[in-house]
Amino acid sequence: METEKVLVQWDSNWGDEMDIEGFSILTKSDWEDYKKMLENKGRFYIYVGTNEEIDYNNGNQLLKEISVENISEDEAKTIQKFFGGQGGFTQFLGLDEDEDWEDDEDED
Repeated sequence: METEKVLVQWDSNWGDEMDIEGFSILTKSDWEDYKKMLENKGRFYIYVGTNEEIDYNNGNQLLKEISVENISEDEAKTIQKFFGGQGGFTQFLGLDEDEDWEDDEDED
């Protein structure tokens, strides 16, 4: 039995200076779990370089930058053959559900 697969692509920009793109092949079930986690996530950030991060007020902001397409098992195998299961910036997938936003400003 084949597991349904999706191609998840992230397309963002940092400070009008750097385009951020990444992709990963996930099972449809894993995507639904990840999407549900993002829909309930508060403020967070994703590092895209040394001292460079994209701030999000909530997970729905990130979801607006993500596109998802159903792919066949053969399409998934072809992508994996040439590019592996993921590529580019994939930090968007490594978000920790329990990670809290930390304010770096000093309190006086």
